[in-house]
Amino acid sequence: MKELCARLTALLAEILEVYRTILTLSQRKKDTLIAGQVKELEEITRQEETLILQVGRLEKERQQVMAEIRQVNGLQDEELTLVQVKDLVDASTAGRLETGSEELRSVLRDLKSMNELNTKLLQRAIAFVDFNINVLAQHSVGPVYAAQGQNGTSVQERTLVDRKA
Repeated sequence: MKELCARLTALLAEILEVYRTILTLSQRKKDTLIAGQVKELEEITRQEETLILQVGRLEKERQQVMAEIRQVNGLQDEELTLVQVKDLVDASTAGRLETGSEELRSVLRDLKSMNELNTKLLQRAIAFVDFNINVLAQHSVGPVYAAQGQNGTSVQERTLVDRKA
């Protein structure tokens, strides 16, 4: 049991470190979105994808360790939480699990708020691009009437791409 708890603690520490790295990347992403640096945004996104896959692998390992802890303690088919594991171990191990759990919760809270901010920044950037496309693609409207009540001459429509080129 002690070995399983040591593996669990190590996995939590590793997961925490990966999430801290993702949080740092999210903060860089915010600055990149504000600056409008598309190439750097692509690079940050690639790095995030790699880290998210790593978290998925670590999470599977954590679930395996939790299943082994459940089996060792004779618990049947129920989802085992860290709170329940803390009740099964000595005080020092429980303290390490509690500390790791709290730090992970804190980083995940910060990451959630940073992701919400980045989502808003992306939505604004998309709205800005849509507005510019609409302005560029908008048809020019000439006057309806010319001097002395006659119909006005037709104004050539503006398009995004010049057909003469």
